[in-house]
Amino acid sequence: MMIIAILLNFIFTPKKITPKIVEILNENINGSVEIESVELTFFSSFPRFGLKVKEGSIFPNSLFNSKDTLANFSEARVSFNVYKYLKNDNIDIYEITLKEPNINIQVDSLGNYNFDILKTSAINEEDTDTVSSFNINNINLRKFNIEKAHVLYQDGISKVNYEAEGFNTTIKARKNNNELYLNINSTNELVSLYKVPEKRFKIRNIGVNSEVTFNKVDTLLTISKSDLSINDIHFATSGTIKPEPEKKQVIVNLAATLQSNTLKNFIDLIPSTILNKKSIETQGGVNLTVNTNGIYGNGKYPKIGSVLTINKGALKYKEFPGTIDNLDVELQGDFFMDNSQPSNVEVKTLNIQGTGLQLNANGIGNNILHPNAVFSMALNTNIDFTKLYQNFPIDKEITSQGNILADLKTSFKLKELKAQDYNNVNVEGKVVVKDLNISAPTKGAFIKSKNLTAIFNKNEDDVHPLSGSLQLKKTEMEIKEALEFSSEKLNALVNFEKKPKNETVLNVNASINDLSYKSKKDTTFLLVRKAKIDLGLTPKKDRSLSAISSNFSIDSVAVGQGKYWVGIQQGNYSFILNQNPNKKWNVNGNVGFNNLYASFSESHLPIQMPATKLSLNNDNVTLNNAVVNYGESNATITGAVKNLEGFKNGKTVSANLKLSSTNINANELMAMFSGSNNVETEKEEKIVTNDSVYSQKQAFKIPKNLQFSFITDIDKIEFAGLHLEDVHGGLELMNGHLQLKKLQLKTLAANVEGNIDYEAKSNQQANLDFNLNLRQVKMNEIQNLMPVLDTLFPIAKSFVGKADFSIKASSQLDKHLNFNLKTFKGIAALKAKNIMVLDGPAFRDLAQTFMFKNKKEVTPIESLDLEMEFEGDKLIIYPALLEIDRYKLAVGGEQYLDLSYKYHISVLKSPVPFKTGVDISGKDFDDYDIDLTTAKYKYYFTDKERLLKKADSTIIKKKEFIRSELNLLEN
Repeated sequence: MMIIAILLNFIFTPKKITPKIVEILNENINGSVEIESVELTFFSSFPRFGLKVKEGSIFPNSLFNSKDTLANFSEARVSFNVYKYLKNDNIDIYEITLKEPNINIQVDSLGNYNFDILKTSAINEEDTDTVSSFNINNINLRKFNIEKAHVLYQDGISKVNYEAEGFNTTIKARKNNNELYLNINSTNELVSLYKVPEKRFKIRNIGVNSEVTFNKVDTLLTISKSDLSINDIHFATSGTIKPEPEKKQVIVNLAATLQSNTLKNFIDLIPSTILNKKSIETQGGVNLTVNTNGIYGNGKYPKIGSVLTINKGALKYKEFPGTIDNLDVELQGDFFMDNSQPSNVEVKTLNIQGTGLQLNANGIGNNILHPNAVFSMALNTNIDFTKLYQNFPIDKEITSQGNILADLKTSFKLKELKAQDYNNVNVEGKVVVKDLNISAPTKGAFIKSKNLTAIFNKNEDDVHPLSGSLQLKKTEMEIKEALEFSSEKLNALVNFEKKPKNETVLNVNASINDLSYKSKKDTTFLLVRKAKIDLGLTPKKDRSLSAISSNFSIDSVAVGQGKYWVGIQQGNYSFILNQNPNKKWNVNGNVGFNNLYASFSESHLPIQMPATKLSLNNDNVTLNNAVVNYGESNATITGAVKNLEGFKNGKTVSANLKLSSTNINANELMAMFSGSNNVETEKEEKIVTNDSVYSQKQAFKIPKNLQFSFITDIDKIEFAGLHLEDVHGGLELMNGHLQLKKLQLKTLAANVEGNIDYEAKSNQQANLDFNLNLRQVKMNEIQNLMPVLDTLFPIAKSFVGKADFSIKASSQLDKHLNFNLKTFKGIAALKAKNIMVLDGPAFRDLAQTFMFKNKKEVTPIESLDLEMEFEGDKLIIYPALLEIDRYKLAVGGEQYLDLSYKYHISVLKSPVPFKTGVDISGKDFDDYDIDLTTAKYKYYFTDKERLLKKADSTIIKKKEFIRSELNLLEN
């Protein structure tokens, strides 16, 4: 013992033996192994020597297409016979235990598997030559344990994945010369089958206890005795499995039979969530067999055949009066998963008779795994939900009452049904539902119906081979977080009509009273008061596309999604819908109505359209003198709007329209499109409310996908701070801009021409560029047309008379469309003749200083030419010539946003034979100072070139630039 302890602790330490063992393992497999540490044990595995392996990983052959880890484990223990190895180079392993391993088994689409890692020399008894000095003549394993494993098997052939949680297995082995005997005991907490992880089929508590014999000569694996258990339901399994590695396939012949033939055991297979199995009494026999025969691998699958029969079954609950007096079932199926032969299912008998339940059914499905599957079935049933609820242990959270009667026969080809080809679809019979009320309050779901009757007729008429009718009265349905539906009354007549070229048209004539639908997922809703519908559906045939022709007559309807809705009164519709290759429906037809109301924002202002007719062509709409009212705005529109779907998907929506109106409140429209109905206003501003209509200015970001062009004839427009009348010209929405082009308008104050460009980067700020020419405008009303000039050009209010005024400027607007004066930049010019200047304190003192003869309240000015520039917080007035009384004056200066000013007047001609100047400054026109100074502008207005050169050339050039840029006033 002392020697062993010394060997273990000083000679065969983990640090020394781990690299050696990893080297030996990697020499004897086609994959690779990584191990953190290997510890040689004796005392913990007494009386045998053993190995304790920590944190090991096994990787597949480098030739396998996936390099994912084959297996990893936190700990493995191996106990073995050292004596046999030292004597004969034989490895006799008593036991291997893997703890909490992750095992990842993969088979690719060609049948190659990642666990093919053993070299032939490692298990060939005659081959004793290896790369290292570690020779192995024979390996014998007696017991193999796996504890709490996670196993993932990915089958690249079937594309089905198998995943096991809590996998435990013990394999005991013994052998003779030609045979290996295995005893396998395995349990699984959970097994999942899936193609995509989100859709799993789960089976819990699977166990296997098998005795297996492997013949080394013919490589045949024989299962002589096996017990397969699923939730304590046991199946006896037997058969053979023959691997053919060279062909990458396995020949399977297995049979599984339900060990107990009682109905009680079969019912135990049904989950408790579907059937309450507490205190249940049963009688009757069950026979269930599943046979698997054939080849698995290389794209081949074995045939799976199953038979289920229940004879003279019955069941009842001890504490409830209801009984199932008779249960007879006979069904069988043969499945060829590789479609090498047709897969068929037949329900020969399905007969259930009991309290509140009578059901007889049979049916056949031929070639069910192929698109050409054919089905035929018959059903006769009478279900009394009231009796079922009263006599059976139905979940008390569910209440049910009512009755369903059904007597149906049908046959069809699945391919034709999917292609909407109803020529060979046969349905006949009747379904009647009365006083149905099924409710699950805790799950937020219920369905109620006073009456539902559906009748299907198979006719001898070759033109109308199939017809039917549907009646629905007082029906309601709700599914939590999904939908709500109700209908007071719905009647429909349906028939299939054969057309030339072997087409079948589905015709529907329906009437609806008080129908409502609401989706809780996408907030879509539909409300119909009264409607009549004639509909014809031409299904897809070969390469042709589906089409629907329809005529609607609706008393009133509302449809919407979220904050968007449309309501129509007295509507008539005629549509033809054609399905395009992208499976979307193109609409062609006409819509007429007496009144339409719609909202496309959270604003309380609805759009209203009186009697109008619209034409629809695919995703385009044509309007002919369509009247639209919104708040204070109204318009009559003629033209076309193309690609309406762009409002949803962001693609370009274009329009060419003629628009006439008596009034357009652009501020109001912008508030609607911005979705704002809670804009702050000044205290003195009043919000006029009339039937939830609000009028207020609001910046609006124009979607860049709108490409609208209007020819306008508008009596009045309110836009930002501008009040415009008798407006003609072009209006465009392009690339996020709103543009008024070649604008012409008339007002009592002036005639206006020009262009306006509006753009908003967000609903909080916008930019405005404009170029306006005001012809013969009343000077004291300029600020009424452009309120911003009340601050920037206040001296205009001091003049009486008419002038020509031109301005070209840009400015930022705040979210209420008010000018941000600090960003106001531009140029302007004014030309006037025979105007008057009003008498005021400053002018009175100035007149006294110059000794004007005219002492009236107004003083005439023969002419006035001004060039101006708006820059930041000030207005610059460049030197201008002014003729007043006996004087010729040059006037210029600066006006500031706070209404303060600095002006200079140079006297160029006067009764006094010398030139002088006057500086005027002040905080406003009532608070000022007048100072005599030199004449600063005496060289600007002279015909003498010698004197003109003394003037500031930059000012002269600026004045010329302004006149040129504004194309100004030479007449």
